[in-house]
Amino acid sequence: MLHTNKRLIDLYFQSDSCVRCGRCTTVCPTYRVTRREPMIARGRIWLARQFVEGRMGLSSTLKLYNDSCLGCQACRAVCPPKIKVDELAAEVKQTIQGRLGHTLEDKMILKACSHPQSFRYLVGTLDMSRRMGTTRLLPKKLRQKFRIFPQPPPSTFMDWLKLQKTRDTAGRLKIGYFPGCLTNSIFPGIGMAVLEVLKRQGIQVVAPPAVLCCGQPHRAAGELTESRRFAVATMNFFLGQGVDFVVTSCPACGYSLREYATDFRDDPIWRERAERFADKCRDIIEYLVDDAGLSVGPEALPGITVTYHDSCHLNRHLGITAQPRALLVALPGARYAEMPRADWCCGAAGSYSFKHPDIALKILAQKTEDAMSIRPHVVAAGCPSCLMQLGYGSRIFDGNFDVRHPVELLAATFDHTWNRW
Repeated sequence: MLHTNKRLIDLYFQSDSCVRCGRCTTVCPTYRVTRREPMIARGRIWLARQFVEGRMGLSSTLKLYNDSCLGCQACRAVCPPKIKVDELAAEVKQTIQGRLGHTLEDKMILKACSHPQSFRYLVGTLDMSRRMGTTRLLPKKLRQKFRIFPQPPPSTFMDWLKLQKTRDTAGRLKIGYFPGCLTNSIFPGIGMAVLEVLKRQGIQVVAPPAVLCCGQPHRAAGELTESRRFAVATMNFFLGQGVDFVVTSCPACGYSLREYATDFRDDPIWRERAERFADKCRDIIEYLVDDAGLSVGPEALPGITVTYHDSCHLNRHLGITAQPRALLVALPGARYAEMPRADWCCGAAGSYSFKHPDIALKILAQKTEDAMSIRPHVVAAGCPSCLMQLGYGSRIFDGNFDVRHPVELLAATFDHTWNRW
């Protein structure tokens, strides 16, 4: 074989189990909108095997079809031998990047993630450009990518947090909150809702003084040294605070935080701390339903219809599906309705919607159509990236629905000022 990366070779041999049964064709979002064989798991497996065996070089075809995998794991869920196609595609991608380096677009994304606080300035600059009309001077494809961003809020979550009166009040538990980049810059209301709900339970909440990156974008890009640097900073802060749990409202961040145990498993210095930290990590919905015991406030929501979109990281990576629905069903005065294909990817997939906007837009069109079929007032999702994508779909496809994190709806049952419907 041409490539000797042990992880890639292991995944290559696992793919021997593919008998091309075609079950992946029934669930793959990219195949659904393109109908191209290389866009499904069995096609990507064939391409990866050709690459590993040295029968295919670094062609544009290989890079396109391999990189166009959403990583949603829908194919793995229906695959009889559970072939890890998403991991195979990711490993091939890292091998390609190791030989050719990152594209300019990837470098810009990683640079922004390395300085999460600068993401706010990027969003603000883009919004100013739109209001001034200067975005029309940009190339069409770049304009299309920027349209996904909603109008930014007047302040970030960290700005809001600094203005709050902080008191060292003892609570029955001490919980750390990891907000993440999108919550901080675009959806600060999610972070406010998390603090509101936890404080209603008499819990002391601590958050870092500045937004931290979980390291997931760098891990996915093969930049493991940088990823570990962010991991160490995150663990040092929360473990130093002596927290009982660490919660996050972003499942991509939540998955990344739990992966620290894997990232440091061969590190004699950090292994024990990483395992201890990962064991404390929870998604906020998971914590509220499973650990805290769901508590709902007395304020009724005024007859709104709510549906739910399963984000891929929360659903398939973390296995959290029943808890968000239990929370939404429990909302007083609200009607919950399940949308068709609720567990199909919306096309956001981290930075996917920026790198492959044409495919992502087709996937989003079908997701929006599924949501609109039940005429909801609110589409809830437990992932800020999905919320941004679904909000974009509502705007451009006349969805006429609002998008909210489930914890925002829960906060509205405790305080009517949260109620915006």
